[in-house]
Amino acid sequence: MKTHDNLTNALEQILLLVARWDHQYWVSFQISQDKLEAKAASIAEQFGTRLPAWKRQDRKQVGLPNATAVSAPVLGAPDQRQIIILATAQVQFAHPDSPWARERWLSRPVEFGNYVMVHEPRARGDAAWTWRLQQQVIDGLQRYLTSLVKAGKSTAVRAETQRWLKVYTLFGGVRRQIRRVLLSARKLWQACHGSAWPGISPEELPVKIGFRPMQGARDEGKTDVV
Repeated sequence: MKTHDNLTNALEQILLLVARWDHQYWVSFQISQDKLEAKAASIAEQFGTRLPAWKRQDRKQVGLPNATAVSAPVLGAPDQRQIIILATAQVQFAHPDSPWARERWLSRPVEFGNYVMVHEPRARGDAAWTWRLQQQVIDGLQRYLTSLVKAGKSTAVRAETQRWLKVYTLFGGVRRQIRRVLLSARKLWQACHGSAWPGISPEELPVKIGFRPMQGARDEGKTDVV
């Protein structure tokens, strides 16, 4: 299991596993920090998550599934870890008596923490894998910011929008979501109060650029993830 102390690094690795290594099936859960080491050993025994690259290649060539496990901190719960196990498509054909077949793999878009993975169109006309905030999260941010705008709390608006930049990693999908929320809030502020927008500028959001390639990864120059 690859254990990350930084959620952004975990999200990067998961994104690359799905986009470039065909890990489309997944399960995710939370455990306490003190159980992480034992759980990692159990997952490795069941799904071979510590196998070397050559062994993984051998399994792939004979139609057997491979899996990778990733863990990261849970926002607001320092004693908890979130784990995700991602498996290749061959898991669909696993022997009924194997641990692979007994696991309830999900095939819907991958979710991790507050994020969901999407294959999203880009301005230049192609599409790429990226993370977005789950709908209930972005809806909650919008509702709260709208309440601050209507109440005319300029200092709180500034503080809240600045907080988003510290809490959420601005992958392309997240940045586009937040930009839309900010544009709507700025328009409402100007309509209600007729003064300059006190929050962060929608046009000046930082851009998340580039990824650290995984060990053994090829084609690092691809632009299929943002």
